[in-house]
Amino acid sequence: MQLKKITTALLLCFDLQNQATEKWHIQLPNEDELKTKELSGSEKLQKLILSQHLTNFTLWHIEDKTRRKDVDSSVIAQCKYDIDKWNQKRNDLIETVDLYLIEILKDIIPNNLSASINTESPGMAIDRLSILSLKTWHMQEQMERTNVSKEHLTLCQKKLNVLHSQRKDLSKALIELIHEYHKGTKRPQCYFQYKMYNDPNLNPELYSKTIL
Repeated sequence: MQLKKITTALLLCFDLQNQATEKWHIQLPNEDELKTKELSGSEKLQKLILSQHLTNFTLWHIEDKTRRKDVDSSVIAQCKYDIDKWNQKRNDLIETVDLYLIEILKDIIPNNLSASINTESPGMAIDRLSILSLKTWHMQEQMERTNVSKEHLTLCQKKLNVLHSQRKDLSKALIELIHEYHKGTKRPQCYFQYKMYNDPNLNPELYSKTIL
């Protein structure tokens, strides 16, 4: 893929995160909508980024539920298990997005091993854009409430303005990073998280029980 096509595809994906946030509050996608099998190029990138966004969307609403005080403790316990499952999937998809971006960038970036590496990968930045999309939507939801004080609305408006600014700045910085890859001043790197808590072979609280 050419540089312009990659950056255009990414900008579209950032817009699609916002569109999906709006749409999924009405109806969640089915499994077929986000399948990447036999896809390539910008279409595959779009599906991967939206799949990753769905994990954050799901986690957001489970996290909200864990703050309830009017439900049985078993409900909260189930939420914690669900959070573990979705957070693992979230991190796996961040890495998948990074690996795919490296794949589609490899033909347009110089092999400069001395180039510096960014503090976070594009996949990590895309994850933050996903979360900012959710924060923006839910802060806007607060602005539409009629049973709150004027002070509440004023404070939420200030926060909403900051969220819009943060997301705009982050998306711009990410596109600039892709251009730096193209110039060879920076080189892409996938940072593997290697989450240990869900692995029965790596979490002492799990493997010690099997030994006993």
